[in-house]
Parts: sequence; C-alpha cells; structure tokens
Amino acid sequence: MIKIIIADDNKLIRDSLKKFLQSEKDFNIVAESDSPDEIVELIKTVDADILLLDFQFPNKNGMEILKEVKSVNPDLNVIILSMHLEEKYASNAMKLGAKGYITKDADPIIIIDTIKNIFELNC
Repeated sequence: MIKIIIADDNKLIRDSLKKFLQSEKDFNIVAESDSPDEIVELIKTVDADILLLDFQFPNKNGMEILKEVKSVNPDLNVIILSMHLEEKYASNAMKLGAKGYITKDADPIIIIDTIKNIFELNC
C-alpha cells in the first residue's frame, strides 16, 4: 500500500486528487493539507511514502516548503504539482530533492504512474 499526503491550498484540486487516487487499490491517502506550516508538522507525525506538494501556496512557494520537508524528513518522496510548464522549475525542484515534477494539466494516469514508479524505485 502506497501512503500518500496531498498538500495543495486549493480544495477542489485536493478533493479531485483524493477521489481519483483512492480509486487505485494500492493507494491510501493518509493526510491532506492546505497549509505550508501544517505540511511540515504532518510529515513529523504521519507515516507516508509520497508527498504530493503544490508548487505555489498563497504565503509560501513550494520550493521553500520542499526545503523544510527535506530537512525534517530527507527520505520522504516528494512530487511537485505545478501549473508552470518551464523546465527551470522542474530542474530546481529536483535539485532540492523532489523525486518528480508533474504539471497540473497532466493526464491523471501520469500522476498515478509517477507515484507508482517513484515508490517502486525508492521504497
């Protein structure tokens, strides 16, 4: 079972991700958050394999959050979800320790496959 945390400030996106990810028998959504500060606290207490992390929150960008997450839990597999298509954003995320970068306009099967591949390679 792949344990996933969904972190996005947009409730519609969180709910949509949760709905289609829960349709996968191997996925378990163990937590969700709309707050950067809560995300860092969650990863201290919730056992998860994957963090799906939005690139941009109202008061903090995903790269700042990624740095904090990696300082608290360097082994957590983080996948950035972003509306930015430019490669420089993905490259920067990977340099900071993200295992994947997916644009929000990606086909849902891409998200599912990415989660499975990262889990198989790193867990």
